[in-house]
Amino acid sequence: MNFMRLLVPLVLILVTVSARAADPLRMDVQQTFGGSAVDTSVVTVTLENDGPDARGVVEVSGDSGPVVYPVELPQGSRKQLLTFPKVRFGEITFTLATDRGRVRSKLIAGSSEGVAGSIAFVGDESGSLAFVRRLMDRDRSVVIRDAYVKPEAAPGRPSAYSQFRAVILGPGSERMSDETVAALRDYAVFGGTVVFLGGASAPILEDPRWQPLLPGRIWKPVTLRAGTRLPTSKGPATSESFTILCPNQLAAGTVVTRSSGEIVSSTRGLGAGQVVVLGYSPIEPPLSTWSERLSTISAYARGAGTRRAQATIAVYTQDQSSDEMWSGSSRPVPMGYAPTRNGPNAAKDPFSTRLPETNTVFGIMVLYFVLVVPVSFILLKRLKRGELAWITAPVLALGFAGALFKSAESLYAASLSTATQGIVFTQEGVPGGMLFANSQIFFPRGGVYDLKLQNIDRLSPVQRNEYEYGMSSYQINNRSLEGFNLVDVGTVIAPRVEASNLAFRELSYSERLPDSDWFRFSVVDRKRIRVKNVSPHQFDGVLASGPYSSDNFALSPGEEKVIKVAEGPPMDPKAVAVADVRSITRQGGRIALAGIIDGLRPGPQIGNAVASRSGITVFAFANARLNEKGELTPAGETP
Repeated sequence: MNFMRLLVPLVLILVTVSARAADPLRMDVQQTFGGSAVDTSVVTVTLENDGPDARGVVEVSGDSGPVVYPVELPQGSRKQLLTFPKVRFGEITFTLATDRGRVRSKLIAGSSEGVAGSIAFVGDESGSLAFVRRLMDRDRSVVIRDAYVKPEAAPGRPSAYSQFRAVILGPGSERMSDETVAALRDYAVFGGTVVFLGGASAPILEDPRWQPLLPGRIWKPVTLRAGTRLPTSKGPATSESFTILCPNQLAAGTVVTRSSGEIVSSTRGLGAGQVVVLGYSPIEPPLSTWSERLSTISAYARGAGTRRAQATIAVYTQDQSSDEMWSGSSRPVPMGYAPTRNGPNAAKDPFSTRLPETNTVFGIMVLYFVLVVPVSFILLKRLKRGELAWITAPVLALGFAGALFKSAESLYAASLSTATQGIVFTQEGVPGGMLFANSQIFFPRGGVYDLKLQNIDRLSPVQRNEYEYGMSSYQINNRSLEGFNLVDVGTVIAPRVEASNLAFRELSYSERLPDSDWFRFSVVDRKRIRVKNVSPHQFDGVLASGPYSSDNFALSPGEEKVIKVAEGPPMDPKAVAVADVRSITRQGGRIALAGIIDGLRPGPQIGNAVASRSGITVFAFANARLNEKGELTPAGETP
C-alpha cells in the first residue's frame, strides 16, 4: 500500500515532465480584464519555451482577418503579450508560429451588448465593485459590467480602455507601470473618466507621475464624525466615523463637493474626459455597507460625458458599429470635412470618381457578345462575307474595351493618393494628445506598399458595402484585415499592404500624438481669456465656453488673441449636433478651442494628400473654466 501511494505521485510527475519535453513551446490565452462578463477586446497571451531558442510570431485572427505579433523566446523564457482582437462574435484563433514549432489555441469572442455601462477596476481586490452589476433604473433592470485587472498587468495602450466608461484606481494601483499611467492619461484626454479612491490611505495620490493631472495636491487625512451625510446621501452615510483624504491645494478648474466643511470629492477636466478623486473609499469599511454607494459608482458607469466623446469619435472614424454613433435624428457632417473645391478632378482627386456599376459592366458585355456572335456573324453570312468576322470581332472588342477604359481613364492618370478626416483631443499642459481618423488610400498600380504608419494605437480596415467614395454604408468585418498584413510591435504598422491596380483601401485608427500641447490659455478678467497658438499649425475655428461659442477666428503659429467668453445665446441642448464641442463643454463650464488645423498629416505617410478631401479638427481644452456665474476666475482668486 505504501508503495502504491508513492507510485501514483511519481507517475504524475513523470507524465508532466514527459509532456513538457514533448511540447517545449506552450501558449495560454486569457482575457486581460476579468469580471462579470466576457471581454475579448484585450487578450493576454502567455508564452513559455523550455526548448531551444525560438523566434516567430503570434498570429491573432478572427472574422476580420489576421494581425501578427513578433516574438522572441529564448530557452527557459516566459513572456506575456497583449493582443487586441477586432472580433465581436465568433471564434478567435491564436497561433504561435516559430522556427521551433507551432502551437494553436482558440477563444470565444465576447460581446457587451445589453450592457448599460462598463467600469474597470485596477487594484489588488478583484470583485470590489460587484455591487454595481445590477440596479433598477426607472422600474427596469439594467446591467453594468465590472472588470478587473491587477496593477502590474494593466495594459499600457489607451485603446485597451476605450470600451470602459470609467477606470477606478483602488489599493495597489500605485504599482502601475509608467506606460499604463500614460495610457490612462490619454484615455481621459479622449473622453474617459479616471476615478481615484481615497480613505485612510491612498499612496497613488502622492505618486509624482499623477501630480500634473490631479485636481489637488498634498492630501491630508481628515476624520468625519459618525452620522455625517455625504453629498449623494439621503441620510447619514454610516453610524461610524470614517477617514477621508482632502487636498490642501486645488488645481485650476477643479470642481469640489463638501460635507461638514471638508472636501469629499474633487473633479478636474482632462481633455474631453475628467479625473475624479473621491476622498473616501466606498469599497472599504465602514462605507462598504453604505446604501448610496451603488448610485455614486454607477453614475460613472453611465458616463454621459464619455458617451458624448465616443459619439464624436464615431463621426470622424465613420464607425457605424459604435453604439454611440446615433444620438440624434441625422448624421452630422464632421467639422474636418472639406468638400471638393472647383468641382471634382479625378486625376488629382481619385476619390471623386465612381466606377461603373456592376449592372452597367454586365450590360456592356452582354451587348458585346450579342453584336459579335448573332448580329455580326449572321449579318456577314447573309452578305456572303463571313470572312470579315475576323476583322469585325477585334474591332468591336477594341470599341467596347475603349468604352470601359473611358469610364475609368481619370483613375489611370491619378497618382498614389490619400485623404484623411479626423479629430484631435488635447489638454493644456499635457504633452500627449489622441487623434481618431479615417483615411482613404488610392493605389493606381498593383504591388506591395509600406503605409509608413507611426504611433498607431489601434487600426481597423473598413470595407464599404458599395464601391463608391461618397456617403455610403460601412462594414468593419468580413475578412477586412486580409491584404493589409498588419503587424503589432507595440504600435500597429502596415509594412506590406497588398493592392491590385486601381485599388481603394480605407482604414479607421487611433494615433497617439506625443507633442500636441499646442495652445496656451490665460485669464485676462472675468469675461476674457487670452489664447496663444504655440503649434506649427494654422488654426481656424471658435472658442467654446460652457454652452456658448465665440465668432469664428484664425490663429497663425505664434499668434495670440483675447476672446470674450459666455457671450451670445447659449446652445439648445436638444438641437446640438453630436460633433459640436459644446456637447462636452456645457458640462462643468469647460473651455475649449474647436476648429480646423492645417499642416498635420496623420496616418498613412505615402502618396499625395488630397487637400480638398482632408481635414483635421482639434478640440483643445483649457485648464480654466467658467464658474457658476458664467465667469472666469482671475489668477489669485479662489474659484
